Amino acid sequence: MDEPLSNLDASLRIKMRLELKNLQRKLGITMILVTHDQEEALSMSDKIIVMDKGDILQTGSPQDIYFRPLSRKVSSFIGRANFVDINGKHELIRPENIKIIPDDKGDYKIKDKIFMGARTEYIVSDGKNTLEVEMSGIAGTAFEKGQTVSI
Repeated sequence: MDEPLSNLDASLRIKMRLELKNLQRKLGITMILVTHDQEEALSMSDKIIVMDKGDILQTGSPQDIYFRPLSRKVSSFIGRANFVDINGKHELIRPENIKIIPDDKGDYKIKDKIFMGARTEYIVSDGKNTLEVEMSGIAGTAFEKGQTVSI
């Protein structure tokens, strides 16, 4: 299937993901799904092949691809990723794994706040590193642009 859900509105797309997955299980068939939608790929797949210009970059389960990407390109393609230098080594930190803590003496300042409904996205910076942070629920909306925080 080539982008089978691309022309559907958001709520119908979510329902159809489940319907297609149930149909595939019921019929006991293998389906190949081509998509650029990361949520679609992660939610519908047993195995993902990430390609770039015809080259296979990584093959694995959705969890392996998301949590253990083999390259910066894969980690940036599947979800959002922050790369920070920890003890001289570049480490991947997903935005949802960072917690913002109110702290008037903190090292980070909130540069932007984007409310997305179920989640709020923040851009924070310490002057050297700029990170994307994702907080969920109502508690995740508590911070404001310009606020000083720790992470």
